[in-house]
Amino acid sequence: MPRSLIALVLCAGFGPSAEPPLKAPFPEQLTRQLGAPEFATREQASESLRALGAAALPAVQRATTSDDPEIRRRALALLPAIQARIAFTPRRVALDPRPITLAAALDSLRQQTGYVVTADPPAGKELYTFGVPDGTFWEAVDRIAERTNRSIVTTRENIRLVPGTARSPFTVRDGAFRVTLENIHEDRHIDFSQGTPGRHDHKLTLHLSVLAEPRFAILGGGPAQFAEVVDDRGGKLREAPDEGRTLYFGWDITGTEYEASVHGLLRRSPKQGTRLATVSGVIPLRAVVERRRVEVVPTGAKGQKFRVGDDVLAIQQAKFSLTGDTTINLQVPPLEIRETDWRSWHQRVTVEDIWGNRLPRTGSGSERSGDDCYISGWFGRPSGWFNAPARRVIVEDWIVLEYKVRFTFKDVPLP
Repeated sequence: MPRSLIALVLCAGFGPSAEPPLKAPFPEQLTRQLGAPEFATREQASESLRALGAAALPAVQRATTSDDPEIRRRALALLPAIQARIAFTPRRVALDPRPITLAAALDSLRQQTGYVVTADPPAGKELYTFGVPDGTFWEAVDRIAERTNRSIVTTRENIRLVPGTARSPFTVRDGAFRVTLENIHEDRHIDFSQGTPGRHDHKLTLHLSVLAEPRFAILGGGPAQFAEVVDDRGGKLREAPDEGRTLYFGWDITGTEYEASVHGLLRRSPKQGTRLATVSGVIPLRAVVERRRVEVVPTGAKGQKFRVGDDVLAIQQAKFSLTGDTTINLQVPPLEIRETDWRSWHQRVTVEDIWGNRLPRTGSGSERSGDDCYISGWFGRPSGWFNAPARRVIVEDWIVLEYKVRFTFKDVPLP
């Protein structure tokens, strides 16, 4: 979270030789340099503030209201990047350096992060030395899986470690994220549309998977952006056209919401290397970093409006039957014609009874009339003894931030 930078200056000496106190904290000096006459100075100040992260946040926030338009512009551009760096700071883990059981390691992981990781089948009494004095969550999970000869499987409820070492050797971690190169597909063709002899094209499709810490929900992003790709013969591979490069994610954000798959296309070098000496780049993602509940009790009046963050929604219909079935129809902000926009609002809407039991969703629908957009949800009665008819609608206010996950792989075989 935002932290204020406090400067403590101790001045010693006598007379005119005494050192004057610092005029301003370091981030404040940098924000003033955002409006410097020299372009290089402005750029360096921006990079330095971005690198400071949380320590620079208060100063950058103040700079967004500066009278200097260049300072204000640069501060507004910096703010999301600094907020994302803070929000995506990984949770740290330290595992006992002494030999412990797998069950003890997983319990320690849960206590330090709040994330549930289970062993399937359950762990025995065998002792292991994991040796993680201070690491990220994914570093600790990978170390535990490696030392116990298990693989990582993500499920709707938790992360499981199952017997077997069948996993890609090309896995890297970037803070709260884990990136794995799953496979490379080769595709060759000749285009005769420009005449004989035809234009040869030789493409490689890289399939990568991304895991975020379970507190996040990946909404989308991509495509993978390559910074450097060099084969073992010194040939440089270029990015291929955009077609086919898509980030795929689950239909239901209540499922394995912190996992995504990415495709990246490369055009192979004429030198025809047999391995990728280096492949590095970033995967742009959009993820939910915080969810706030907005509770709405329908009054029965059509058009009842309520605010969710910066958006205004309206209840068009709220029908509660005696059998416990519920129909909710909401007017939502104007959407782009994209499936992900519709799904986002569906995922944010739930219905609860007076005890807080969530009603199971039995169906959903979407409709557009001009610029007006509507979503519908049908819900059944919750199971169990302690339940009651629906009484309130919950719409989550999502804070969504963007982040570029970095990856670098070395010595990767080519097909």
